[in-house]
Amino acid sequence: MKTHAHQIAANCCRMALANEPWQDLGFKGRPRYGAMFRSLRPAWKVALEDKVLQEIIAIFSAAYVIAEADGGDLVEQLVRWYMEKPELSVAFGFHSQVEGAEHLRRAINAYVAASPRDWPNILSHHLPTLAVPDKKLRARLLIGGIQFCRTAEYILSDLRKQRL
Repeated sequence: MKTHAHQIAANCCRMALANEPWQDLGFKGRPRYGAMFRSLRPAWKVALEDKVLQEIIAIFSAAYVIAEADGGDLVEQLVRWYMEKPELSVAFGFHSQVEGAEHLRRAINAYVAASPRDWPNILSHHLPTLAVPDKKLRARLLIGGIQFCRTAEYILSDLRKQRL
């Protein structure tokens, strides 16, 4: 039987694996590389894509937590679900389940504690944007972070309306 947190986590993963959030953030679409090709790509780009995925998951999760009338321990339930299997923590770009749980808990709580209007600032602090050697991608990430967070804010608004 699927719990409410399981359904929310599955929705967040589904949305994060769609092309739209990645396009908002300045990518052509969601990166789709297997382990073999991943090892051939520049390390900075793989690390950036992992970090972007982690932040997309955190922001979508925060939107659901905020929309809940009584979020209670929803953050803990979501983190537990995301890190339940070692394969998921690797897919999210974490070195371990413990590292992943700590990062996601911290990131989700940061977005929950802030106004959605401040999410672009939090995102820019969480992403290593200024360390990106590709100047065009760096610029797209800076502008795209604002666009993506506005989209997430619209999703939050829709979630709140559904709760009424």
